[in-house]
Amino acid sequence: MKYVQKRFDRLAVIRFMPVTLLLVIVTTLITYGGRLDQQGVRILGDVSGGFATPVLPDLTLDRMRASLGAALTISVLLFVESFVIGKTYAAKHNYPISPNRELVALGISNVFSSFFGAFSAGGSLARSKMNDALGAQTPLAGLIAAGVIFWAILFLLPVFYYLPSSSIAAIVFVAVSGLLNAHDALFMYRVRAWKDLALFFGMVIVTLALGPQYSIIFAFVACLALLVKNVAVVDPKLIVLGVLPASQRYVDVSEFPEAHGLEGILMLKMQGPLHFVI
Repeated sequence: MKYVQKRFDRLAVIRFMPVTLLLVIVTTLITYGGRLDQQGVRILGDVSGGFATPVLPDLTLDRMRASLGAALTISVLLFVESFVIGKTYAAKHNYPISPNRELVALGISNVFSSFFGAFSAGGSLARSKMNDALGAQTPLAGLIAAGVIFWAILFLLPVFYYLPSSSIAAIVFVAVSGLLNAHDALFMYRVRAWKDLALFFGMVIVTLALGPQYSIIFAFVACLALLVKNVAVVDPKLIVLGVLPASQRYVDVSEFPEAHGLEGILMLKMQGPLHFVI
């Protein structure tokens, strides 16, 4: 269906077709009509729904210590992903975005949802793409989606009783496979960005060997080391500027002796990158 949607993207009916929803409906009807659950096909079965009663999280010292590493990893991933998505569409539609406000919004929403036992929430690239493709321009689209989800939690869960587990696995597999993108590595190879390519494969190896938490730590330390190295080796050159006669050009007075400075003003130019790190 992804291939078909790309092939016939000019047709709005095909481009905006809810493939995942159609998969759920069709496979549920096939399983129910053919009684495939009685022939060994695993199904979702009963799922408890309803609205959770808000309660205070049971925060003990042992529990906080055990979840600290996972919490830091989730926080970093959610913030980075959400901010990158927001920055992408801010550049596309020409509106400002503040990383501090994004962080505050994510923090408030997750603190509030913790009273209901919800999962950690952040920005979604797939849903942002869908919203943008459908022309959504305000948070009203998210409010409507939240209302539909809330209605489904209260009333529609029994409908998914015969949903095959294989369909759920297929949905998850397709969603995760979309994250495995080799184009970035090929692009870095073509432009000969060897440091970035080494960091990329280093993160992949550390993730597979030790897990995502250590991969984030590795990336942070490696990027910090590269930044310090770049700052340390840079020896910026300070040059004195002067104005060329009969022009408004400011040039290096050591290369253009005829250039003169302004009375009472010394104009300096730093040739090199400017960092505010150390």
